[in-house]
Amino acid sequence: DASARPIPRDYTPPKLSDGDIAYLLFTSGSTGEPKGVAVSHGNLRTYVGTVNGLYAYGPDDVHSQTFELTFDLSVHDIMCAFTTGGCLVRMSGAELLSPLAVIRKQGITCWFSVPSLASMLATQGALTDAGAAGLRVSLFCGEALPVSVADAWLRAAPNAVLENLYGPTEATIAFTRQRWSAEGNGQARLGLVPIGAAFAGQETEIIDAQDRVQRGAASGELLLSGAQVTGAYWRDPDNTQRRYLELDGRRWYRTGDLVERGEDGTLYFVGRLDSQIKFRGYRIELREIENELSQIIGSELVVVLPWPKQDQEIKALTAIVAIKCDAGAVLQSLRSLLPDYMIPSSVQYIETFPQNMSGKVDRNALTVWLESSLSSDQ
Repeated sequence: DASARPIPRDYTPPKLSDGDIAYLLFTSGSTGEPKGVAVSHGNLRTYVGTVNGLYAYGPDDVHSQTFELTFDLSVHDIMCAFTTGGCLVRMSGAELLSPLAVIRKQGITCWFSVPSLASMLATQGALTDAGAAGLRVSLFCGEALPVSVADAWLRAAPNAVLENLYGPTEATIAFTRQRWSAEGNGQARLGLVPIGAAFAGQETEIIDAQDRVQRGAASGELLLSGAQVTGAYWRDPDNTQRRYLELDGRRWYRTGDLVERGEDGTLYFVGRLDSQIKFRGYRIELREIENELSQIIGSELVVVLPWPKQDQEIKALTAIVAIKCDAGAVLQSLRSLLPDYMIPSSVQYIETFPQNMSGKVDRNALTVWLESSLSSDQ
C-alpha cells in the first residue's frame, strides 16, 4: 500500500512480558453473562508454540478460517498461519455450505471447525468419499464431537490426521487433544470421541461436589492449570473468585464441565454441570438422551430441551430434530433403551437448527422457537 507510512529505520518493537495482555475476548454468554477473558502473551505464546509443533505447520500449508473473529478458535487459524508463513483462507457463510469445494479449489491442507458444521454436511450426504483428500490435518473443537461425524469426515479426508480438541476460552483456545482413527471406536463413550489428555506442560484434575480431588478412574468437574490458563476475568473479581481456585499452591480454572477419566488417564466429556436437570426427582444428563435419539434417526442433528416449564418447574422433555422422521416410532424405539422418566413427550421437526455466533446450536433460540410454535398452534 503506497499510502501506508514506512516503518522508521530506527523502529524497535515494544518489549512485551508474558504477563502483558495479548487480547481481550468476551465469552458468548451461553452459560451466563459474558465475561472478559484477558489472554496474555505468555498464554498465547505457549499455545501457538505447542500446536505449531504438534501439527508441523509450515509455509506450504493453507489454513481454513471458518470462525467468526469474535470466537476464540479463530485465533488458532490466524496465529498458526502467520507465525509459520502459511496461507489463510477466510470462508464466507455461503462457502461454509459447501466447504469441500472450497478445500479443493483453494488447496486447503489444514482444517479447523466446530463439529456442528461437519455434522450438517454428514446429514446432507455432502461428505463424499475422498472429497477432501488434500487435507493433511483436520481439527475439531468448540463442542462435543460425535463418533459418527468423525468417521464420516475421515472417509472424506482419508489422508488427514483427525484430532478432537477441547478447551474453554479461559485456557487459551484448546487444552486437550485426542487423535481419532477409524479403528478408534472402542474408546468412545456416549457416542462421543474422547477429549483425551492435556497438552504437554499443562495439567488437569477432577474434583467432586465438595471440591475434593479425585484420583485414578473417576468422574466430576474438570479443572485446568498451566501456562495456558488465564489468571482472572477482566475487572470482574466476583466471577474470578467463583471460577478460579487454589489447590496445593497452584491456581486452577473450574471448567464447569463434567468428565470421566478412564484407567489410562483418557478424559471423556459427559456434559455441562449446569446442563444437568432434575426431572421427576431424577438427575438427567440431556446428552445421554440425545445420543440414543441420534442413533435411532441416523443423524446428530438432535437436541433435547427441558420444555415446557411452568413456574420454573419442568413439565416435560421435548426433542427437536432437523430430519423428518416418524415421531411415534422414534419414541417407541427410545422406550426400549431408556427409563420412562428420560423419554421426551414429543419430537418436533425444525428445518434448520439456529446457530449462535460461534457456529454452535443455539439452545436458547430453540426454546423461543418452541414457545412461538406452541402459541401459533393454539
